[in-house]
Amino acid sequence: MRYADCAAADRGLLAAMRDCGGRPGVAGAARALSHAGEHGALWLAAGLAGAAVDHRRRSRWLRATALIGTAHLASLCLKWTVRRARPGPVPVSAPDRRVPASGTASPGVPQTVRADAAGSAAALGPLVRTAGPYSFPSSHATSAAAAAVVFGALLPAAEPAVAVLAAAMCVSRLVVGVHYPSDVAAGAALGGLAARLGSRWTGGRGPCGGRAE
Repeated sequence: MRYADCAAADRGLLAAMRDCGGRPGVAGAARALSHAGEHGALWLAAGLAGAAVDHRRRSRWLRATALIGTAHLASLCLKWTVRRARPGPVPVSAPDRRVPASGTASPGVPQTVRADAAGSAAALGPLVRTAGPYSFPSSHATSAAAAAVVFGALLPAAEPAVAVLAAAMCVSRLVVGVHYPSDVAAGAALGGLAARLGSRWTGGRGPCGGRAE
């Protein structure tokens, strides 16, 4: 597949996911997940809470939390190295979208639409503000994937629930329109790889799936 085809597929999937943000319930959930994952806050807080509650394995929880933070920082370094610009307004076909006067997302409006000269809807803007101008890789996806691996090792019974939450956070970045699918995929791969490589230090499962001793 040529690069142009991959880029077109990237934009097409983003447009489909961003259009889902036109539903108020979906927009609200995606916005909440995106805010919770900013700077890895949700996962770092969960790790510190685990350390506070699980005294016997406090050191493992703290190392797991540090690993998530390290993966997040690695994604930021890569982001400022690659410097891929975030998506612009996403073209849509629906002509009846609401257009905020400011042209920016606001809590009371499920989506932002830029209108053309004739007044018809031309494109959907992002639903949330971002901490930086660059998109590759998604730091939300990096910290979410790392958390899914390290917390899943610490709490095997909760592993499916953590994985679902992490996946939902990754998808939320597409719904709010601030990342391309390739950004999210790369971030998730980076986070998962970092967690697997650091599993011996955190005392979780090793890179090949076995218990790290």
